[in-house]
Amino acid sequence: MIPQGAFYGCRLLTFIDAPGLYAIGNEAFAYNGAMTTITLSTSGLTSIGERAWLGSGLQSLTIPTTVNSVGFGALKYCNSLT
Repeated sequence: MIPQGAFYGCRLLTFIDAPGLYAIGNEAFAYNGAMTTITLSTSGLTSIGERAWLGSGLQSLTIPTTVNSVGFGALKYCNSLT
C-alpha cells in the first residue's frame, strides 16, 4: 500500500512502477506535476483513494479490472490526462 499523502507535492517523482500494490491512499500523489506515467499492478490492486492524483501531471492511466473502488476526485485537475 502507498499510504495517504506519501508523495504529496513531490516535484521530482516522474514515474512509479509498483508491482504487487493493493491500495493507493488518499492524496498519495496529489500535486505531483512531474509524474506523467504510472504502471499499476494488474493483479491485486483493489482501491484508489480520494484525490490520489489530484493536480498531477499524468498523461495516461489504465485502471486494472481488479480495482473495485476509486475515491472521489481521484483524477481531479489532471489536465494533461487523455
